[in-house]
Amino acid sequence: MKKFSALLLALVLLTVTFAAAETAVPSVPKKTIAPFIDLTWEDVALYGDKCRSMTATRRYTGPWEYSVYIMQLDSSVIGGTIHAVSRDSLVDIWRSLAQECLTHFTTYEPLNSLIDSELAGYGFQDGNTYLRLTYVSTGYTDYILFVLRPLPN
Repeated sequence: MKKFSALLLALVLLTVTFAAAETAVPSVPKKTIAPFIDLTWEDVALYGDKCRSMTATRRYTGPWEYSVYIMQLDSSVIGGTIHAVSRDSLVDIWRSLAQECLTHFTTYEPLNSLIDSELAGYGFQDGNTYLRLTYVSTGYTDYILFVLRPLPN
């Protein structure tokens, strides 16, 4: 009976030790493709256009709330728009998102407008992703336009 109790005690101690080791290992946060989208390129490759339902559409940057609408433009290109919940806060959201992108990506450059309604734009990139982020004003409505594409390794 003593051998059985000792064996049972050893088994319990091993189980507790392994359980503690499993919970003690910190999980590495996934590197999303942009600070305003909760997706990785692996998510996009695996789920395609369905991945747009996997990211929060209502988000915050600082105190400002905004909405993100995304769609898959190509097999590996994502695009979309960002709209302010409060119409007067889009400029603040634009500035705040640009700051978030500066910390998320390694390089950036100011961009020339491709269309008349683009007022300002930046190109951000890191080793995996290129982001074109532009502020658009049509006179009727303002929004932030983005296009994300993976970079070849």
